[in-house]
Amino acid sequence: MVGGAVRVVAADAAAPSAVEAYELVFAFRNDLYVHRKGFTVTANMFVSRRVFAAVGPFANGVSEDVEWCHRARALGFRLGYAPACIVAHPARRSWDELARKWRRTTREAHALAPAGLLGALRWLARAWLVLLSALPQAWRILRAADLPARRTRLGAVLVLLRIRGLRFAEAHRLAFGLSQEIVR
Repeated sequence: MVGGAVRVVAADAAAPSAVEAYELVFAFRNDLYVHRKGFTVTANMFVSRRVFAAVGPFANGVSEDVEWCHRARALGFRLGYAPACIVAHPARRSWDELARKWRRTTREAHALAPAGLLGALRWLARAWLVLLSALPQAWRILRAADLPARRTRLGAVLVLLRIRGLRFAEAHRLAFGLSQEIVR
């Protein structure tokens, strides 16, 4: 299995929206996914027919790329990274698009979380780490050389803080089985 690079592109590179700027810094960090987390996004994944047949189809309702790659690795298949294999992916442009993505991926990640008290405690601890990591991660945005203006960077920081709050609330909603209407 091989994962390649994903280059996020804004509709107007000279003037990305705050959401696009956030995505330019944080979306599709496939090199880190491959090297640190043991999976590749399906947006740039190469696998032979033999490997796919051995591993089987993607699962529904979970983070399918994570789950599939972990199944493949459990069967002994190795995962590599090919930085020269680059695909472009458009940045999400609006808050609604970004929020919808993170609600879905949080729900899918929760479906893969271990059951029981220890699993629930790990899930909630991770939610707190995601929330608290927003402050140091803001520095990544403020130092991003490819973001054209200070105003763009500040807007992206606000998106970062807002999305981490949404992810925190969504993680707790899922952990405690609360209605989605409560955290809207």
